[in-house]
Amino acid sequence: MPEEQKPKLRLEIAHVLFLDIVGYSKLLIDEQSEGMRDLNQLVRGAAAVGEAEAAGQLIQLPTGDGMALVFTQSPETAVECALQVSEGLCGHPGLGVRMGIHSGPVHHLADVNERQNIAGAGINLAQRVMDCGDAGHILVSKHVAEDLEHYGHWKPLLHDLGECEVKHGVRVHVFNLYDERVGNPGLPAKFKPAAKVRRPVSRRGKWVALAALAAFLVLGGVLYSLGLFSLGRKVAPREGAAALPAAVPDKSVAVLPFENLSSDPNNAFFADGVQDEILTDLAKIADLKVISRTSVMQYKTGALRNLREIGRQLGVAHLLEGSVQRAADTVRVNAQLINARTDAHEWAENYDRPLHDVFAIQSEIAKTIADQLQAKIAPAQLAQIERKPTSNLQAYDAYLWAQAIDSRAYDLSRKDRDEAIKYYRAAARLDPGFLQAWVGLARESLRKYFNAVDPASSLVEGRAAAEQAFALQPDSAEASLAQGYLAYYGEKNFTAATRWFEKALKLSPNDSKIDEALALISRRNGQWQKSVDYYRRAIALDPRNSALLEGMCDALFTLRDYPAVTQTCDRLLEMAPDDRWALAIKSMAFQEMGNLTAAAALLPQQPDDDPASFLAQIQQWTYERRLGKAIAALHAALPKLGTPEASYQRLELQRYLMFLYHDTGQNDAARATAVQFQDTLTNEYRDDPLYATGDRAVTFAFLGEKAKAIASLEPLRTSRDAIVAVTYAETLATIGILTGDKELALAQLAISARTTGGVDYGTLLFDPLWDPLRNDPRFGKIVASLKPKSSP
Repeated sequence: MPEEQKPKLRLEIAHVLFLDIVGYSKLLIDEQSEGMRDLNQLVRGAAAVGEAEAAGQLIQLPTGDGMALVFTQSPETAVECALQVSEGLCGHPGLGVRMGIHSGPVHHLADVNERQNIAGAGINLAQRVMDCGDAGHILVSKHVAEDLEHYGHWKPLLHDLGECEVKHGVRVHVFNLYDERVGNPGLPAKFKPAAKVRRPVSRRGKWVALAALAAFLVLGGVLYSLGLFSLGRKVAPREGAAALPAAVPDKSVAVLPFENLSSDPNNAFFADGVQDEILTDLAKIADLKVISRTSVMQYKTGALRNLREIGRQLGVAHLLEGSVQRAADTVRVNAQLINARTDAHEWAENYDRPLHDVFAIQSEIAKTIADQLQAKIAPAQLAQIERKPTSNLQAYDAYLWAQAIDSRAYDLSRKDRDEAIKYYRAAARLDPGFLQAWVGLARESLRKYFNAVDPASSLVEGRAAAEQAFALQPDSAEASLAQGYLAYYGEKNFTAATRWFEKALKLSPNDSKIDEALALISRRNGQWQKSVDYYRRAIALDPRNSALLEGMCDALFTLRDYPAVTQTCDRLLEMAPDDRWALAIKSMAFQEMGNLTAAAALLPQQPDDDPASFLAQIQQWTYERRLGKAIAALHAALPKLGTPEASYQRLELQRYLMFLYHDTGQNDAARATAVQFQDTLTNEYRDDPLYATGDRAVTFAFLGEKAKAIASLEPLRTSRDAIVAVTYAETLATIGILTGDKELALAQLAISARTTGGVDYGTLLFDPLWDPLRNDPRFGKIVASLKPKSSP
């Protein structure tokens, strides 16, 4: 056709929503048809689609495994449609749909059947944007995001992901659109780094949490209970993480690790000791905000040393850094105070002294820093700072060795913990007046007792060490802390322990370990919100301590504050984007909010070797009613857990298998698994049977021994430990459902639903265990009473 006879393309700007079913080609033909039917119904039911069709402002294009919706009015219409479809998908957990939105030029044309069609760059780029996502994601192009971000109701939903390479090497800048109700907050696979192995977690029934508590304690943890904690880990800081709060107090400081300049590399622990003593002295000054050791130790020489970035990450206005050189009987300490906002050096000093003067140097530096920051030091605080810890340098060396081991406390093997105790014991023997040595000995010995590792001798040694610490300096924070450990770990007297920890906090207001201890014990007193408040205080002083953030997750989960759980997990993911534990907990929060689509998007497509992800995936499949798949995965995993060290993981898997057999009507297999489960429980909790109480009662129910099951729960009902007592009603309801007593189950579920830390919304909404009650309106009322305000 001559050029002058070609019709001109009439371009217009359209707002394109592209949708497709993830993994469509791998589905069976009938599954493909069913999936497309459901997706079409959801789209047709979206209010935005009906309004646009009525106004003649929508063209729908089938694409085989999905569709493109071309809106001609406003980008908001396309986004509103996506949110409405996403909300509808919450009721179709097995249907994985991803969406992409872009505004760009399109033109009309006729297809081979002379029907109206549409093409152009707007269509193509919308598909490329969608290709960057996974199931549940609603991704928008930068162009659309820039149009929306000027409006207050859209801006909070937009999360910048950066650029993604798509087909033919094209790079598109995309934003993830989501809130706690709809969308997928997880990082798309195309943006994810490789994942690393983490630790287990489970929440199917609160008695599960108790088993997790005891197992973690026995395996070397301290107080990280309810199965939602790691036993500590070191996370390397990275640039761009955790922005500095808007208001950072001028009187705030972080003491960074001091560089070891000694020729002997073994003196590195001595340099850490100097830094730690200065930090400890500063922490006693109430007029200062001082960041705790766990967070600052991540910035050792060789790691990130961008001082402004460190200040921003830690939320402080000042940084103290320096070096230590120990040679024979002398020590040289260099210290400098830096303004974290400007990098300006505000003070610096070199100290060349005899080695025995190292304690005086530490006190001088602490007092000088307080003076530089114009912080007031109360007389009692000054006396604590000026008090020399020991005059015996051999004792001090032994103490520092213990501290070097103890700094890995939540990763310690039993052998390493015993090694730390040996050094604390040696330090106390070399100088019976060495307070910190007695406190360390008390803490670690009493932890061994509490963990039922060595009950008899550990309690005796821990009690003696705590009493010696108090006899030496009854007015010190350290002595009060030791008394708190004795009351908590040794005597399980939570009221007395609270008083001691509160006294310690008054004497050392910047010690995050004390806030953490109060957070942990508040839960045992049933003061769950108070626990969250203490965790927040601890995190403010130790913002890079992942164990504190994990503790916060557990406390918030107990309060059923699922959105806050996801936000706390996001802070963990800022520090370590591949943190599988955080992803697993975040997915479980979405499960309990009723958003299985968002939960599934955070989990691997297939089970892997990470215990946390594995158990969260099993729970996801259980909620999705893909019970056969869950059983097959458990059968494949159990043979790998034959060692004594793997007994806790074996318990978790046996527990799930027992319930899944019940859910699928395989009652003989459920009973056989219950017998195996009882044997594993006996071996795992031989020294501390209380924490197996709920699980053991449930196994009696599986075996048809209802009266025995109920009677065995009595220790839960009468326990003074709220972490234990809170599980009573839900466990009793489970016994009711397993033994066919629906009235018992309903009555106890009603109680559990009213109890902080009781049954969760998603559990009742999805778990097949509760199917016998679903037609009873009383059950519906219980479920509705738990529905989160932001739930779909």
